[in-house]
Amino acid sequence: MSNPAEQEDEASRLWQELLQAKPTAQCSVFSAIRGLKKQMRQDRISHLRSIDLDARFVSHTHHRLGSPPTFANLRCGAWYVPPSICDGTCCFKSTDGHTGNWGFSLSRLNLQVALAAAANGRVLVVDSTRSGKRFPDALSKRAAEWQNVASAGQLLGRSPRVPPTCEA
Repeated sequence: MSNPAEQEDEASRLWQELLQAKPTAQCSVFSAIRGLKKQMRQDRISHLRSIDLDARFVSHTHHRLGSPPTFANLRCGAWYVPPSICDGTCCFKSTDGHTGNWGFSLSRLNLQVALAAAANGRVLVVDSTRSGKRFPDALSKRAAEWQNVASAGQLLGRSPRVPPTCEA
């Protein structure tokens, strides 16, 4: 059943069966709905529509934020950044922050992101995650660690500033 029209007909037929069926021990309403949702998730056309909708959201957000430099995370974000607004790619790997693995990777410095952030005051990094999660692990764990290391490196490169004193 690779034809999208056939998939829609099958989904429609299943919905009609669901509406007419009485719940039994063999097939509950919830399991029928779960089956339908699974079938819809597997629908390739729906998947492509979702990517297109997300890419439009990224483009809209990019413009609303004043067009900051935008980077696609190579793990999953490249699907969602239109080429017209993509300033480059970065690689924040989601497993870097798992199970207490907080070592800083020198092979994925993402120096281009740091330089763009220093020049423009901000950047937009695009990544994706599964439904139901607020932030991708790559951004919630790895990007925060990366930002801390970059900030510490910036502080080490400066001479210490003494705060002004208040004379009473």
